[in-house]
Amino acid sequence: MTAVVNRYTEKFDAALKIIARDETATSMSMLEHYVEPYTAFAATPDRVCLCGALSGEMLALPPELRERVARFFKSHQQWLTQILKRGAARGEFKLAETPAKTARLVFGALQGALLVQRTTGDSSQLKDVISAMKAQLRG
Repeated sequence: MTAVVNRYTEKFDAALKIIARDETATSMSMLEHYVEPYTAFAATPDRVCLCGALSGEMLALPPELRERVARFFKSHQQWLTQILKRGAARGEFKLAETPAKTARLVFGALQGALLVQRTTGDSSQLKDVISAMKAQLRG
């Protein structure tokens, strides 16, 4: 299972690095690329973020797997923090809180929306979260 999580997280990490390297992209377009996998997960009733699903079972996971799932969450929040800082510095985003706190909000909202959608079958969950997130960031 650790190998599966490692492949999953490495794939995400590589994609985040590619997104962040594009200096010509707007910060909002970077976030739009970031949410694409969430949208793909939400498009099918049987898919959810692997690390998000595992996080609900953290206490039952072996320590190495717990550490890997936690690292996935932390790295995504750090990446989001950098994009939010970038967007605020460029005047693209208006943040009501620090970039780090806003990153936690964005990450938690996306992960939570996937789980709520999976539980309720309400396909508007993730769409609404993404729409509200964009509106909040634009001020």
